[in-house]
Amino acid sequence: MINIFILAIISALLVFLYYRRTNPPISKSLKWLLAILRFLFFLIILIILITPILNLNKKRTQQPLTAIANDISSSMTQRQKNEMSKAEFEDEWNSKLQDFLDKNAIKYKNYDFSNGLDGDTNRTDIFLSLSQIQKKERDKNLADIILISDGLNHNNNNFTLLKEINIPVSVVILGENPEYVDISIRKVLTNNPIFLNTETDVQITVEGLKKGQDIEVSLYKKNSLISRKKFKDVQGLEEISLAYTPRSLGFKKMRVTVELEKVSEINLNNNKREFLLNVVKDKAQIAIITSQLNWDVTFIHRALKKNEKLKVNLIEKRKDGYYLENDEISVSDIVTNCDLLILGNSDEFHFSNSVYKEIKNFIKRGGNLIYLDKIDDELNDILPLGKSKYKEGVTTTILLTNLADNYQTFTIGDSEKNSQELWATLPPIITYFYTAQKNTEVIAVANLPTKNPVLAFSNYFNGHILMFAGNGLYRWKMWENPTNKWFDEFVNSIVNWLINTDIKKRFICSTDKLEYLEGEPIDFSALLFDEKMNTIPKQDILLKITNDNEVIEKYLTEKDNEYFISVDGLKQGKYNYRAECILGNNLLISEGGFLIDSVTLEESTTGLNNSFLKFVASQTDGKVIKTENDFKELLAIQRRVKQIVTTKEMELWKKWYIPVIAIFLISLELFIRKRKGLL
Repeated sequence: MINIFILAIISALLVFLYYRRTNPPISKSLKWLLAILRFLFFLIILIILITPILNLNKKRTQQPLTAIANDISSSMTQRQKNEMSKAEFEDEWNSKLQDFLDKNAIKYKNYDFSNGLDGDTNRTDIFLSLSQIQKKERDKNLADIILISDGLNHNNNNFTLLKEINIPVSVVILGENPEYVDISIRKVLTNNPIFLNTETDVQITVEGLKKGQDIEVSLYKKNSLISRKKFKDVQGLEEISLAYTPRSLGFKKMRVTVELEKVSEINLNNNKREFLLNVVKDKAQIAIITSQLNWDVTFIHRALKKNEKLKVNLIEKRKDGYYLENDEISVSDIVTNCDLLILGNSDEFHFSNSVYKEIKNFIKRGGNLIYLDKIDDELNDILPLGKSKYKEGVTTTILLTNLADNYQTFTIGDSEKNSQELWATLPPIITYFYTAQKNTEVIAVANLPTKNPVLAFSNYFNGHILMFAGNGLYRWKMWENPTNKWFDEFVNSIVNWLINTDIKKRFICSTDKLEYLEGEPIDFSALLFDEKMNTIPKQDILLKITNDNEVIEKYLTEKDNEYFISVDGLKQGKYNYRAECILGNNLLISEGGFLIDSVTLEESTTGLNNSFLKFVASQTDGKVIKTENDFKELLAIQRRVKQIVTTKEMELWKKWYIPVIAIFLISLELFIRKRKGLL
């Protein structure tokens, strides 16, 4: 249309010039020159217009193509029978199949696949591979695909790709599952975390056991044997338990192995499994030290003693020292070995300088302190509240501040509204006119015009300190309804808050489990909380995965205020990860680790999954080939020759020099006419 439009405009211009040609009269030679210019111009325009017509119907034929998909994943190296591997059976079938296709003049092309056409061989994704073959041969008249595989597929999330396959997929059955001996460890289950010096069961699920077999199960920590146990005549037993008692804290790299006695297996790679154990203390150590025994300390001690997860020691001051029950003890030893220290000072502690130093060092290292009542001068520099010039105490109720909303610990009852009502009705206590130190969060104040702080929280190096500047808490206990033991729950909630190292950790990133098979994807998820424990969206979270050889960096993707990423392609070994998020001026960090076992997904599965192969054929209208006689069924698949039509069009503006020549010719004629007075 563009060409015709341009030609119409230029033709109109030339017609106009033609009718002006005799006024004034021109010489014969000039007339010939103008005629030649006009002839050349029309010739170029004619070439532009007729070229598409001459090349419009160029046709060629495309012969149908059959793709042969050959499984080259690691599982194909497993022996099948007669000492032959599945890969060797595959080669035999491929050779016979190609002979058949050649005899029947069927064009074919071989494709190797595992985790796709270019993926690693430690897992198999058949659906992805079929989809990639079809897309790669989209313009090659692909008629069908013949799949040669053991049917061990390791991605069950790609079933939608099978629906996109619009050509028949025929499958070759390499044989029936042979009767060979091969046991494997399917999974290892333990409690996580487990408690220090406490016996725990390691439960091993074993597959492939036959009745009457004898097996030996061994448990290792790194390369040191921990325990070994024999099971005689297992009678098809699948779940086996070993006892393990950890003697040290932290993450432990463990390994379990299973062996058949007096029987040779064809595959030993799947007879071992590594896993991680996180060993923590059985009970948190709570030390209550009081300068004078009183009802506040007594009720707090009773509340904590009811908590089976806590071991509570009450140390009281006497004239000649500090005593645990009736035994004089070293306060320094108690402080060093506890997880949470509660100091109740109704008079003066009069600790030695070394004890004061040990208390401060305990908090510096990450210890936690609850401080009650009056300020000890030797501890004034580390407490959230400091002394003022007013030394008298005052009896008053207390009011929560807005900062209390940051801590669910102080929400008492079913809702925030009920909590506020309860705090407002609590009996009055005796408190002091203390002042808040720098970087202190005041959680509650006296219900007085002075609003002097009563309940405050602060950090001291790596530790946390919660201070209650007052006494008379026993009144709250005596006031409570006997059917609602909220005081005990409140005390335990505070203690659990402080001994839980994650309570101030508003950023959490973790894997879905601690150990994986090689080839399995590692799924990470992360949550980011504000001070009110609401999730925070739209943040950049960087994940760094490291081992001895490499560092991988990826950003997590957000969905519904939670962050996710799946990492694939990692090899065996122990990995550490570190997730980083910048929130305001703070760098938040969450760290952890996981194991990838030397057993791959391919090694953990054996045999032939013929039912899966038959499913693929049924969903695509393909054929199932069990013997050479079944080859003839492939001839029933429609393989049609395609007529492919191509159009080659010379557009006016695609050949730049053609319009340039046309413009030059018309411009030259206009120039000559102008000079001769013909315009």
